[in-house]
Amino acid sequence: MRSEIDYHKLYNEGRCKEIGISWSEKEAVARSVGIPAEFVREGCLTMEAYEKRKAEVEGLVAKGKKPLLHMKKAELYAQAQEMGLQVTEEVPRATLISMISQQHNLSGSTLPASDEGSTES
Repeated sequence: MRSEIDYHKLYNEGRCKEIGISWSEKEAVARSVGIPAEFVREGCLTMEAYEKRKAEVEGLVAKGKKPLLHMKKAELYAQAQEMGLQVTEEVPRATLISMISQQHNLSGSTLPASDEGSTES
């Protein structure tokens, strides 16, 4: 019987911060009050911080600049393909985010707001 933790599944379900990293106590509290995982991963630990960031993200989406952390895996996969990155459909979402971010850094292009770092609130 397999007893290993499936962090890919936990990550995709919003049940861990990153692959191999559990939520901190404060992050777990934020998740328990209903703040979505992608916002907690950006550092939104209060409802006020979440509401503020949610409005910012909606503004970016309206401008066609959706942050990587808020993209679905299919969107990330398509972007990676467009960038010429060699990935398969089995690549984890977290890895796609990392690879796309690294490619942006190498090319000198900028990412939408907050993909270059997060702030804790």
